[in-house]
Amino acid sequence: MEEELERTLGEKGRELQAALEELRVKEFSYKVNELKSTLPLLGRCVICTLRLPCKHYSDASEMPSVSPISKDNFSVQAYTKNLDASDIMPKLPKAEPKEFSIRFRGRDNKYSIPIQERAVSLPNAQKLKLIEKIETYREEKIRKEIEKIQEMKEAEKRQKREMQTLEALRLKHVKKQKEKLDKYKEEIKARNEQLKNYFDEEEKKKRKDEEKRRKYIEIKKKELEEYYEKKKMMESISKQKVFDLEKEIVSSIRG
Repeated sequence: MEEELERTLGEKGRELQAALEELRVKEFSYKVNELKSTLPLLGRCVICTLRLPCKHYSDASEMPSVSPISKDNFSVQAYTKNLDASDIMPKLPKAEPKEFSIRFRGRDNKYSIPIQERAVSLPNAQKLKLIEKIETYREEKIRKEIEKIQEMKEAEKRQKREMQTLEALRLKHVKKQKEKLDKYKEEIKARNEQLKNYFDEEEKKKRKDEEKRRKYIEIKKKELEEYYEKKKMMESISKQKVFDLEKEIVSSIRG
């Protein structure tokens, strides 16, 4: 019964919405026609609403005449009077003819009085129960919608908290990695500085060794030159002595 009642209420709601939309369109059309009939009296164009002359008309006599408008009944009751809500009310059982019997002279005679069918409204108690049932259904539906919205809000809050937690963890991880990277850069810088100092020391040591070697070579070269010079001198002296000795021997032999 609840599903049928909900379906019927939905259909009546759509009919009511269509009637109200028709009312809005007709009222808007009436306002447009009313404005068009008023603009020529104010000396304004019915197209651009500017004062005459404009790019459409130079005089009010050039504008087409507007047919007189008739104001319809734009009340809600006029557009909803055809909506019948009796089909959503419970159906009353049809009245049956009332029968009774009369005993006369030892015989039972049965008579019946036909009861004319007529539209009977629900008693107030039944009406109140039906209205209470409808209101209870609506309240239950609204309560479920509110609970659903609350659950969606709670889920959104939980998701937001989870995202904030993940973001905090990510930032913490990024900070930690950045600290590690800075520390690694400092270590690399210190290591490069140590290597630079080491190579500078090695270069200085190498230059010193080269200088020592060069000086040693120069000393040895000088000593070698002195040796060859002394050797040459000794050879010259030896040759001179040999020559003198030969000369002396030759002289002694001749003498």
